[in-house]
Amino acid sequence: MEDKLIHVYGQLSWHEDVYIVGTKESLSRLRDALDAAILAKTACCSAVVNDGEGYDIFVAIDERISQGNYGVPYASEHAKEKNKDAIFPWTKK
Repeated sequence: MEDKLIHVYGQLSWHEDVYIVGTKESLSRLRDALDAAILAKTACCSAVVNDGEGYDIFVAIDERISQGNYGVPYASEHAKEKNKDAIFPWTKK
């Protein structure tokens, strides 16, 4: 499990920091997924939170992000995306 242990703490609102914390092995797996996405446009690595719950980290190249089409990633209600036509990486548009 330790080779997949990664915690990602995302932004709640504007200007807040993002934290990615993991073991050396798990961060190496994430780095490998980033390298693979640069070559193949998409990649994925499996991860686990220290409570044993697993999830996948998807990495993708999408040039539409620079066009302002992507929804903001903030988690707090006051900062969430309000554009109903926004693109999110888990939707196909």
